[in-house]
Amino acid sequence: MQAPESELAECKKSQQKTVHIGYRLRDYAKRREIRKKATTKNELIKLAKDVADSYPVDQLVALHHQKIGNTNEDYGGIEEILSFEPSNEKVGRYTIGAYESDQKQQYYGDTVTEEGWLTKKTSTKFGSSYYNAIKKSLEYALINETRLMQHKMWLDSAVLQRTVRMEAIRGARTKGHTDGGRGTHPSFVMFHDCGGGLRFRVWPHFKASVVRLGNMLCIPMNFDPDGLQLYVQDENNTNDGVRILCPPECLYDLKPYGLLEEYMIVGMKDKLVQIMPFGETCTTASPQYLQTKSIADVFKHAIHHIDNSYPTGGKKWYRVMHTPHLWHSFFSWRHIHEWSPGKDVLCRRTHVFFRALRQHPVGANYNTNGKVNFVSLTREEAMTK
Repeated sequence: MQAPESELAECKKSQQKTVHIGYRLRDYAKRREIRKKATTKNELIKLAKDVADSYPVDQLVALHHQKIGNTNEDYGGIEEILSFEPSNEKVGRYTIGAYESDQKQQYYGDTVTEEGWLTKKTSTKFGSSYYNAIKKSLEYALINETRLMQHKMWLDSAVLQRTVRMEAIRGARTKGHTDGGRGTHPSFVMFHDCGGGLRFRVWPHFKASVVRLGNMLCIPMNFDPDGLQLYVQDENNTNDGVRILCPPECLYDLKPYGLLEEYMIVGMKDKLVQIMPFGETCTTASPQYLQTKSIADVFKHAIHHIDNSYPTGGKKWYRVMHTPHLWHSFFSWRHIHEWSPGKDVLCRRTHVFFRALRQHPVGANYNTNGKVNFVSLTREEAMTK
């Protein structure tokens, strides 16, 4: 028996009303999301402007080199990693953060907040508007920007935040290099002017992968214009590690083998590699107390994690970060990076990174006889070893 036409009409009207309400709810949610994104974007721009407005141009200090002028030649060592070109503009860098003296760490600030940020009201650095603007801007970005939320965990680590470093840099050009293994944390950079750019090489993954060089399995550890540092197995004992130093051209001879997906390699102690788990903070500032593994165990771990990040089929070897007024993140210890060629070195930029671990002492690079604890190989020797 069919329902009366009046009932059918009423039912159809009710269904249309339900669909209409559903569309209205979806439209409302969509508009709310759009408003939220617009509010977040406006706040990010405002906070970025605060960082730029407080940029300490007058307090920048340029490093002194024996030769100044040709940035392709003047690279320097650890303390002179930045090369500043002569300019009528104010160039240099200004640092806020912890510094190291012998075997202990000291801080410019004398108070640590509950969140872990160093503060000192009387300090020209930790109490400055520049420091406060960076802190507020980066915290907001890590909490609200989808592309940075994966790094939000670093805000909750008092160990890392007590070792925060902030640098204002202008007028500096660098050659391709990797940073030391001071922890598994990312680094952040913001450009305050258009025309700036930092590029990094997507492969290999230093301190976090195993590669092939000729017939050797190696752990790529560091790279700078002086050479490529690798850890390999001792020919007489496959559990022992040996440091080798190759010409920088050997970088182009490396082939993928496997990734270390659970930990990074920090250094070497007693021929064993020292490791630090990803995403885990260190309870001590000294690297000598880190867990160790034989290099053979590291190679066994890597063979189960295929490295598919090797650029093939027209994939790009480099990526460039250049958008101004945004925080960019990358792993400076993991990837070769440099100031992108052709970009304006007078672009003001702010760097934020952490030092959970102290730098390995220079003495670790020498054996008991006072000789350099590296085996130097030519490109030909490395490929045929």
